Amino acid sequence: MDILNKIIPSNQCEKYYDPDSSPEAWEHYDCVYESMFDDLFAFKFETKYRTIQNSRVKYKRYVQSIGHHDEYPRIFKLGGETDFNFNKKKYAHFAKILNDDKNGKDLLEECKKHHHTLKNFSLMPVTGRINNFKGSRCRGDRLDVFAMHLNDFYIHAGCKKDTAIIKYASPENKKWLIKYLSNFCCVYNYFNKIYFIKCEQLINELIKNGETKLSRPCDLIRYMELAKRFWNEKEKNLAPVYNK
Repeated sequence: MDILNKIIPSNQCEKYYDPDSSPEAWEHYDCVYESMFDDLFAFKFETKYRTIQNSRVKYKRYVQSIGHHDEYPRIFKLGGETDFNFNKKKYAHFAKILNDDKNGKDLLEECKKHHHTLKNFSLMPVTGRINNFKGSRCRGDRLDVFAMHLNDFYIHAGCKKDTAIIKYASPENKKWLIKYLSNFCCVYNYFNKIYFIKCEQLINELIKNGETKLSRPCDLIRYMELAKRFWNEKEKNLAPVYNK
């Protein structure tokens, strides 16, 4: 679909935005998530956005509160997130790993083109710092590593053990993050609802691949192939939403 492959610019409405949480990205989120959040949580988004100014790079991000529900605080916020990171810094790092592997570099060029497209954007909680958890240096902003840790949370759901994702949240926001994640029964349900990925085999491969370091060309190529399969599956499953 052309709309899902459109590159979302930083400059919108004469302002500089982080593309994955920009006005154009939120038009997409409002379209694809509205009925799901209404059905799943029995409440809707607040109608107003909150703009966060990042003083270091001077971009704006839109985040949106969940509200209109007695058991959920309006402080709980969701923002846009880039699923697979192939920005300039990542691209340079990955190119060094691939060295002179032509097929790998061709694949890297292809992945780079999808970095700021709607099929590579999804919603993620800001409250509870899951976005910071995924983007931390030790996790490399990798969706497969995030999937591995998310699966660990659901495996231990109901236990007293604090998994890595939960430990990253501040004490005051931990219970709200757990409440949010508990609306999904398992990692497959989460990926279905949030990423529009229904293929359990693909999710299993992402979880397993999260254990692998991207230090060799073969590992990086496998990671990029997983990204391509993820985008194809997501695009296929989002098509009916846009074709209504």
